[in-house]
Amino acid sequence: ESADGYLRLLWDYSGGNPRVALHFFVRSLDPDRGERLRVRLFRAPEASLLEAGGEAGLFLLAAIVTHESASVEDLATVTRSTASQCHIHVDRLVDMGAARFEHGLVRISTTWQRAAIRLLRRRNLLPG
Repeated sequence: ESADGYLRLLWDYSGGNPRVALHFFVRSLDPDRGERLRVRLFRAPEASLLEAGGEAGLFLLAAIVTHESASVEDLATVTRSTASQCHIHVDRLVDMGAARFEHGLVRISTTWQRAAIRLLRRRNLLPG
């Protein structure tokens, strides 16, 4: 029963995204003595850390989540902000591990994806 409950919790938190579910499942494995593994409850990132950038940071985060990946110049266009302001918010997200650069594009990391989506929906910045 506890295994089924854990898998339901994992699937619910990941929103049905297999990549996110697998990521958190792997993070919940804890090597024990010998050749055994223990499964412990995964730790979801603290979504309140994403709010530290204020409204401008949340709008930028919503733009990244909506477009899945975007350049800083595209984010500046979408948010009607300056590229330097976008760089500040993107650098903060990268420093905390919530975002990463891949081939000149910014995207939300797998670890932070669900936390970001839940926060943005709660703040009515993403459609339900």
